[in-house]
Amino acid sequence: MRVLVVDDEPDMLYIITELLRGAYEVDTAPSSYEALERIGQVLPDAVVMDISLTGMDGIDAARAIRKDSRFLDTPILFLTARNHSEKMIQELKDAGERVLRKPFVASEFLQQIDAMLRDRVPASRPAAFGAIRAGNALPRDASSKPFNVGAERPRTLSEQLADAAAEPRVRILAVDDDADTVEFIGSLLRPDYEFIGTIDSTSAPDKIIAYQPDVLLLDINMPHLNGFHLSHLIRLNKRLKGAKVIFVSSRSDRESVEQAFRLGACEFIEKPFTPDQLRRKILEVIQRPDFQRNKKRVDYRELQRREGEIT
Repeated sequence: MRVLVVDDEPDMLYIITELLRGAYEVDTAPSSYEALERIGQVLPDAVVMDISLTGMDGIDAARAIRKDSRFLDTPILFLTARNHSEKMIQELKDAGERVLRKPFVASEFLQQIDAMLRDRVPASRPAAFGAIRAGNALPRDASSKPFNVGAERPRTLSEQLADAAAEPRVRILAVDDDADTVEFIGSLLRPDYEFIGTIDSTSAPDKIIAYQPDVLLLDINMPHLNGFHLSHLIRLNKRLKGAKVIFVSSRSDRESVEQAFRLGACEFIEKPFTPDQLRRKILEVIQRPDFQRNKKRVDYRELQRREGEIT
């Protein structure tokens, strides 16, 4: 499946491309005018459209796209900033359009894309969409067939994650002295896994023993106990024998990477990483034949009740 992403912010184009890459073919356009030129060349199955585009905005660009009979049923996900009015957003939703506010959570964005490509597009859209801009609503052919991606489409990353996260859920614990990194990782993993994060490496051994995670994400450069120390302690504990260790660090020189694997790491992710890189690497680890969920530990909700979530 192919997705065309239209956004005039280079950073946002990069982030969205990395989120989609692997599960979909991705084409990008930095302006509405380039999007109108490229869409006929790439023939996307879906479009991600920023509303606040310079020159022709996203709503007018969407109307122009749907004037082409080839794209009458092409679903569009509109991205909107906080400064857009609630009335305009509601009018878009009332017209049957999908809208997602920036900044968004990666898992929410992927769910929107997956649902958009699974859903059957209605034969017509309410005329309310026309009230958003002067003129008629986005044209649609009432006789056109519903959009259907077909039974043979490849499974998306979100679907693979949903399968992998079936009960009992995989439990992941991240140790990093940077609070923003822990929060970022948590926002990516909480929808699919039991996630615990801590910025205090000195208390990490007790937390690891209490939670008995299936996967550990360890930074290397931390005060007091660094990631290498923690990995060594983990291997000395019989109850954590099956836990998989993934180092997530900017310290990626050859000597450090080799030491990480000597200490039992199964993967190494270099910072900075993209959401897709992290999610895919974890998915690869838990799909390995030697991976086993720990089924004899204390229930996650009970631990949360006792201690509260670690952040």
